[in-house]
Amino acid sequence: MQFRYYSQGALGDLEEAISLHQQALELFSVTYPDRPCSLSALAKCMKSRYDSQGALGDLEEAISLHQQALELYPLANSMQSRYDSQGALEHLEEAISLHQQALKLFPISHPNRPLSLFGLASCMKSRYHSQGALGDLDEAISLFQHVLDLYSPCDAMWTSIAMDLASCFEYRSHIELDVVSSHLPPTIFPTAYHLISSAIQDNLHSIPPRLVQTSTGILLSHEDMRTLFYQQPQYQALVTSLEEGGDWHSSLDHMQASIADYFKYAILSHRWGSNEPLLQDILGHGSIYDMSFTDGLAKLIMFCCTASHHGYSWAWSDTCCIDKTNSVELQEAIGSMFSWYQQSALTIVYLADISASSSLQALSSSVWFRRGWTLQELLAPQTMLFYAQDWSPCMNSTAQNHKKDDHFLDALKQATGIPCQYISNFHPSMDNARSKLQWATTRQTTRPEDIAYSLFGMFNLHLPVIYGEGKEKSLIRLLHEVLSHTCDISILHWAGKQSSFHSCFPANISPYQ
Repeated sequence: MQFRYYSQGALGDLEEAISLHQQALELFSVTYPDRPCSLSALAKCMKSRYDSQGALGDLEEAISLHQQALELYPLANSMQSRYDSQGALEHLEEAISLHQQALKLFPISHPNRPLSLFGLASCMKSRYHSQGALGDLDEAISLFQHVLDLYSPCDAMWTSIAMDLASCFEYRSHIELDVVSSHLPPTIFPTAYHLISSAIQDNLHSIPPRLVQTSTGILLSHEDMRTLFYQQPQYQALVTSLEEGGDWHSSLDHMQASIADYFKYAILSHRWGSNEPLLQDILGHGSIYDMSFTDGLAKLIMFCCTASHHGYSWAWSDTCCIDKTNSVELQEAIGSMFSWYQQSALTIVYLADISASSSLQALSSSVWFRRGWTLQELLAPQTMLFYAQDWSPCMNSTAQNHKKDDHFLDALKQATGIPCQYISNFHPSMDNARSKLQWATTRQTTRPEDIAYSLFGMFNLHLPVIYGEGKEKSLIRLLHEVLSHTCDISILHWAGKQSSFHSCFPANISPYQ
């Protein structure tokens, strides 16, 4: 009932949830192990009713219940609400003390730590307003900056934190501000720099660690890309927009959209051929456009030119953008591959064995549809374009997204056996597990373990990559993990050779066909 109230907002559901929690507490003895959970749940319900109706009695009861449950963060939050309602400084001091105690107990990875940091920052800001101590304002600024780094600009909290931080800086605007970075002009306002820097970091966090700049053909790291952005005219325009103030919500939305647009990238999906350029061949060797010509380099150049033609400044290929000699980086890349394709602005599929004049039905003859890794590369992206061997659009299509073209979608369905709704709008999850395994049965990989590893992202799993374990063990680890996260036992329905390691699972993926 409590969850239904949160989703639908019906007060009757909240009242029923309160009544049920109260009845449960009457049945639980003081030593009952689940009593603290019920105390906490009832406290949250009472706080929700206070937020809805404003009755101080509900707030007082929520505080009492949190105290009984020994929950520091919710108790601090309720004490803060009591200060906001009554204005008694001792309540604010108690909220500050509780937030500080909670932060001592919460490790860096604790889910409530960002909320306690934000709560303490808000309390310090409130105490500054009440008493005027600049030390409280400085601490509030430091805490808001810290907590801002823990949230993504996409999170609902981010804008609120940014607004609080900006208002704190405005209170300090009469004090001469230090230059925050030696490579930035002294005219840059620290608030603007911090907001932009945080948004850049969030965007870089979600994209591959190296990308080729399509205009220059040079492979760059995250730090190179960040430095390059600071040199762009749009960076100074963003600083000016944030400094001018005005409508902060519009300025922040514009900043986030502008930075996200700058770091959009295209990604290549292809079948490896001969003489593919590796990281060691590209990194530190200047522009790919000036290098000695090979078949593999020609493909990379045409990919970057095609990405540039579609308006993207950055391009990623699995040939030269991963250090495959570094086992840690390779493991991270395999674990992130699905999300990289999913986050790409455009996935360019190069079919080296299909001519431009081939019919849509001939697509299925391409070896691309029989490789293991290309399954997730088909499903993950939102926008895809298929190119023939001469780098003209397949079937001379003029569509801007082949996943939105009904004729092309039907051809992809015929080539893969995957229903159109999954091709055009796939979400990684444990759902429909057996079908996902079935889609992979007709595909091959060079390394035997990859037939399982290539499916990790489709199930939204992050498992260790252990080359050398063999295809049976890698498949068993995948199937066991899927079963541990879902009640779907359809993956136990198969007929064929059983695994020598576990009789419930097949020795390979083909029995799911």
